[in-house]
Amino acid sequence: MSALTTRVILRTAHPLPVSRQLIQRSVFRRYAHGQAEIAESVSQHQEIPFSTDNKKALAAKCLAYMGTGFMIPFIAVYWTLTKNKVKSDD
Repeated sequence: MSALTTRVILRTAHPLPVSRQLIQRSVFRRYAHGQAEIAESVSQHQEIPFSTDNKKALAAKCLAYMGTGFMIPFIAVYWTLTKNKVKSDD
């Protein structure tokens, strides 16, 4: 292992003293605590833009969304094969 690689590994393995001092400051703790409260309040709201109360409607929407994406290659192959078949018949 080269000396540079060893220095980089050792530097990243131990946190800097400045970061320890920053974590111990009350300003940093208040800031981090405030961010946790914001994250908690966001998670209480709905993260997706549609209702999940009606399970059957949700299943139908998911099936339509994923089914459409799954069927596109098959529709493209069918269309290509029928297009070529029509040209070869003429």
